[in-house]
Amino acid sequence: MKSVKDIVGPWRESDFNSNLIDRCRKSWSIPIDQLSNEMLATFFRQKIAVQAVLTEAKKRLTENVDDGSELYEGELAVAAEAAGLPD
Repeated sequence: MKSVKDIVGPWRESDFNSNLIDRCRKSWSIPIDQLSNEMLATFFRQKIAVQAVLTEAKKRLTENVDDGSELYEGELAVAAEAAGLPD
């Protein structure tokens, strides 16, 4: 499966540093089907490779996959809905 890097391109370093940037940088090259639910939600919220993570998010939500990574219960569902995940 492709990673965000394969879809968006290589990571571009920034002078700004934050926990969000660190998490995105670390997950940039991980295949989308291996990302945590929390990182899928993060990419949705940041509008990064939304179409690419849509299929995986929909699969996980349909199968009620809970990997224990979400910051709060239902985080992936809320982020996917905000990103326009079809019913």
